Amino acid sequence: LGPRTTGLGSAAPARAAGLLFEKDPATGERLDDVLHEAAARDSSALPLLEFTLDELFMRQAEDKILTFAAYRELGGIEGALARRAEEVYGSLAPAVQATLPAVLRALVAPGHGSKYSLVSRRVPVDSLAVTEENKALLDAFTGARLLVTDRAGDSRAVVGVAHEALLRHWPRARQWLDEDREF
Repeated sequence: LGPRTTGLGSAAPARAAGLLFEKDPATGERLDDVLHEAAARDSSALPLLEFTLDELFMRQAEDKILTFAAYRELGGIEGALARRAEEVYGSLAPAVQATLPAVLRALVAPGHGSKYSLVSRRVPVDSLAVTEENKALLDAFTGARLLVTDRAGDSRAVVGVAHEALLRHWPRARQWLDEDREF
């Protein structure tokens, strides 16, 4: 155990917070090394890594150790975002859940290159928050940092997907978007 000066880069933020990365007794691997290797496999993993570290921080042991058990519970770096999205979705009333496909369609556009690539886009909040159910969904997903709000050049509030990885790694979103693309 202990903060590292290698692995994920400077361990100064972890050290300043008094956090430690667990060493897996079965393999001898350190959690920070596992996170580093997972992030190195995907060029767009930095937002996933940030999200995963935040989720690990929220699940830390009393002794401020970021654990393999929590990392595995999250589903690894790719699963953390999908798991959080499914938790938020599952906590919503059925009428609010029913608005998700339309909201996703509004927030996603076909990408260039592969016919299967999708990219997020920012849309005015007022164009999506047209019902109480839509507003509740936007509030829940924004509160969970799965959607983000900002201001457009004209000062209008806009909303978008926080991490495009959500579109690739959340099975529910993937299924709806694939069905939509086929249609």
